[in-house]
Amino acid sequence: MKHNLRFNRKRILLSLLAIGCVTIVVISIIMLISTTSDYSEGAQTYDDLTQHLTDPSMDPDAQIPPDPELDAWPTVDFDALRAINPDVVAWLICKDTRINYPVVQGNDNDYYLKHLFDGKQNSAGCLFVDSNNEPGFVDHNTVIYGHHMKDKSMFSTLTEYKTQTFYEKHPQMILLTPDGNYTIDLFAGYVTNIKADSWKLWFASNSEFEEWIRETRSKSTFISDVEVSIADRFITLSTCSYEFDNARYVVVGKLVPVD
Repeated sequence: MKHNLRFNRKRILLSLLAIGCVTIVVISIIMLISTTSDYSEGAQTYDDLTQHLTDPSMDPDAQIPPDPELDAWPTVDFDALRAINPDVVAWLICKDTRINYPVVQGNDNDYYLKHLFDGKQNSAGCLFVDSNNEPGFVDHNTVIYGHHMKDKSMFSTLTEYKTQTFYEKHPQMILLTPDGNYTIDLFAGYVTNIKADSWKLWFASNSEFEEWIRETRSKSTFISDVEVSIADRFITLSTCSYEFDNARYVVVGKLVPVD
């Protein structure tokens, strides 16, 4: 009798373990399908949006980065983009990388973590300016956030700046806005934590600003000869990194208007 009872308990335990394993497998498959679907939907959405971007520099005979004197700068139909999402503020390009996306600015720093440019819920999110920044890239430092996606989309490229070689191949980005075009001349990139001053938007004094610039350059994973000063405006591009809990990698550049 006791033998049968032990046998039944063992059989029940094995059944429960089997059910648990099957449940884990099913959940994993569902999560994989959901993730794959998100990647596919996100990629298609942003690929479709490039119809509103005209980029003459994609011509193999054009200069890269574009030369304003040759009229090779990309142009964006911001009116068409506003019809899809009135939060659009810019388009960001890093030549020969996956970074070629519209940039938005919402009412908070949460919504676009999980919503595409067109408003669909999706883990890829959208590149977005810190909601606390003044519109128009006029602050001392404007922050743009983006996810580090496993399919290398969005801001995954940023962590490539941990190497000098990658920086030397991509020392500059392009920022197109409704009010004018800019280059972002990159001068630093580094791993940081969420409690640092990396995302500080304004500075109370020139000395505080100078110290921020000095520390930013001193922590960089690459060496740049770009000259910067407190007279400049900066763009900080921010994404997740994985050296430790809540690690981030930021790339910082000087915003240079193009006449």
